[in-house]
Amino acid sequence: MAEVGLLPFARVHCKWPRRFCRPTVTRFSKHQFTQPQLLAVLCLMRYEDWTFREAEVRLREHHELRAALHLPAVPDYTTLYRFLAAAGG
Repeated sequence: MAEVGLLPFARVHCKWPRRFCRPTVTRFSKHQFTQPQLLAVLCLMRYEDWTFREAEVRLREHHELRAALHLPAVPDYTTLYRFLAAAGG
């Protein structure tokens, strides 16, 4: 099986969650990241077997990956953890 690169994987996983997720959980959120963006990051974490802290570091280092996910900034590892906990994971 051919290995899928991070950028194509990120592009695909950034598109499909928009159909199934609300943009934000609550109207009181900071609106810095959308649910589809955070879900795409969690998919990358699962695909690459990253921890929450590793995901933060990798996103900080990889500008093209952030651009593919349309991330305005790098989410803190606690943001990713809280999103996963709120989703029931």
